[in-house]
Amino acid sequence: MTMTSVDGSRVLLLSATTGYQLRSFTEAADRLGVELVLATDRCHNLDDPWRDGAIAVRFYDEHASLEEIHTAVRTAPIDGILALGDRPT
Repeated sequence: MTMTSVDGSRVLLLSATTGYQLRSFTEAADRLGVELVLATDRCHNLDDPWRDGAIAVRFYDEHASLEEIHTAVRTAPIDGILALGDRPT
């Protein structure tokens, strides 16, 4: 079986800031040479508090979130989208 090369790809990852799987996806992307573009529900009033460059989205406001994502990736398109649905317990 052959794998398609993903090196150099950009993938948008939608996740809760408190999602426990986020680190695993980040580490896997690093190993594969994939650039992750994070879109999380972090506070949009803080200037990149985790220094991860995440796009601040509000999952309850789909239209505003899509506009934020569209603006952020307009000049550097993405190759794929992943969404994590884990929640803290």
